[in-house]
Amino acid sequence: MKSIQLLRSWLIAPLLFVICSSTAQDVQEGVFYKISCHWQGQSNVLDVPAEATKPVLKTSTKGTPSQRWKFQSVGNGYYRIINKLHGDGKSLDIVNDGTNNKLQLAQTGQYTGQFWKITPLGNGYFRMTTAWLGDGKSLDILNDGKQNNKPRMADTGNYTGQFWMFSTSGGVEQTAQKAAPQKAELTKEEKMAQDVDKVLNDIGNALKKKKKN
Repeated sequence: MKSIQLLRSWLIAPLLFVICSSTAQDVQEGVFYKISCHWQGQSNVLDVPAEATKPVLKTSTKGTPSQRWKFQSVGNGYYRIINKLHGDGKSLDIVNDGTNNKLQLAQTGQYTGQFWKITPLGNGYFRMTTAWLGDGKSLDILNDGKQNNKPRMADTGNYTGQFWMFSTSGGVEQTAQKAAPQKAELTKEEKMAQDVDKVLNDIGNALKKKKKN
């Protein structure tokens, strides 16, 4: 029995590692996140107040819709980023002013400045780039020595202002389009454990039959 339990742990551990590693790399559509950067910490998050169009980092507060963002796939590995307060009609975009480094909420459309690529950097952090400016420009925070809270597109580099984290802040907020499930489904880990148990039970039964014979 101990040998079977040991085999079970050996089989499950690497499978759980693969599952957790893969799911941790992706944002989920229909989930609202708070967006913060390594440099300023999780206590400061991306926000666009009601009457504003330009995002800034502000102190994270509970239940503030302007601090919640969802990701909507637009294909080819890119996402549209939408603010909960401002709705689907506005998307996170780059101001096309010749400098092309400031952010704004703009009318949602088929614009490459609204197509964001989310690249894993490890330890729960991601790099954010756009289809328009390419991988050479990353979302960063302007280091102006004042408030240090203005998002900017800057030359891609190993800077903590370019390391972004997406947090559900202890609770996943689903969009209204997704109905709550009537019956809780098994997680991938639980399904995998069930499959492993079935295999091990089959092995145990086969060994018992062999002993009887």
